[in-house]
Amino acid sequence: MIPMHERIVPSWCIGIFCILIVLPVGQAATLTGHALLDGQSDHSGIVVTLAGSRTVPAIGWVASLILILIVSGTLTRKHWKSRLPIVAVMVLGWGVFSGYSPIREQTVTTPSGEYAFENIEAGYYRLELDRNCYVSSMIDPVHVTSDGVIAETRTLVSSIPSNQGAVAGAVMEIRTAEAFYLWHSPQHTYTGDIACLCSGNGAGGSGYLADEYADGIEHGYTFQITPLDPQGGGVYHDWELSATPQEYGCSGTLSFYASADSFYCSCTSCAGDIGGAPGHAGLPEVCLGNPHQSTQRALMDITAAQTDYNNNSSPHTYTGPLACLCSGNGAGTVPFLCSSLADNEMCAYQYQTGLGDYSEGSYWAWSCSAYPIVYGPDSSLSFYIDQTGIMRSDDLDGAPGDPSLPVHTPLPGGCYD
Repeated sequence: MIPMHERIVPSWCIGIFCILIVLPVGQAATLTGHALLDGQSDHSGIVVTLAGSRTVPAIGWVASLILILIVSGTLTRKHWKSRLPIVAVMVLGWGVFSGYSPIREQTVTTPSGEYAFENIEAGYYRLELDRNCYVSSMIDPVHVTSDGVIAETRTLVSSIPSNQGAVAGAVMEIRTAEAFYLWHSPQHTYTGDIACLCSGNGAGGSGYLADEYADGIEHGYTFQITPLDPQGGGVYHDWELSATPQEYGCSGTLSFYASADSFYCSCTSCAGDIGGAPGHAGLPEVCLGNPHQSTQRALMDITAAQTDYNNNSSPHTYTGPLACLCSGNGAGTVPFLCSSLADNEMCAYQYQTGLGDYSEGSYWAWSCSAYPIVYGPDSSLSFYIDQTGIMRSDDLDGAPGDPSLPVHTPLPGGCYD
């Protein structure tokens, strides 16, 4: 034990140092608010998380450190000069890392949607609102003053629409990935392993689908691919896909279905509410996205179908009737376009085609106008496209599109809005 007369400070300072350690810095305050569930009368069960940091009295930590050094004999009257650099480094380091301490507290809303955090330090925080089957929300920042604060009211909406929209897009991506896998595999086969679509294993080693789908679970849905039409030697010439909600009524209500024959139907998918059962071929076709989005996808499909029809017909020519693109009649009877467009109507739009540049029994120009069957907010644009692949659009009050329309600008990445 170091003699008392050699210590820098007397022992009565111990009490003061201990008080400094626990000395509160911020003023206690209260944060209250409301979080609601869209369309519900009972708003209980929403988990509200308060995230931020609380101030730690750094002076108390420093004083505590010096006290420990003195009591242990590290810092005395005789040796304080030689120990000063060590003490300075330790004090500086401790002060840097002890200024703030993370805070993460949780509470749950009452049936009326109320929640409260009491005795928290005034400052800036972040509120996270979570509830199973609903889209999470965040309020950031929330400024809590010493007088308390009432956070803005937030309403959580069901996650079903966003999940089902994402699944519809995933079905399109899987259909495209299967086509690429077929084209690049040495055996010219489809695969029933969704992980192979992600890795490209067996078809060039280049992935054709995002890695998050490798386990067959995404967006609250389970994706299952079944290979069909076996040719022997592990070769399959057909496949079918079902996408089923993991928790019916929570992650989704629609079940989806697609097959190899639906590759050219990027604007529609087979889907229906069948109580959470796996999707099957008997489900009705539904439009993906709003009418504007569906129509733009359909026009791009028509462009690709006309090119394929021209390449496969003899003599080479474009065709006028969309029904011919859907059946392949005149070009090997192989479908190039989804059957939904055979009657020139789909997803609230009417399609009108034309041919031109006739020479020696072949047409070398084509055009297609798409205009709304019922003019409205989601079907206000009229579209036009031709063999150049340039899409044009404008609001014509429901009239057919023509070549004079301005070019429709695609979003970054090539996706149409």
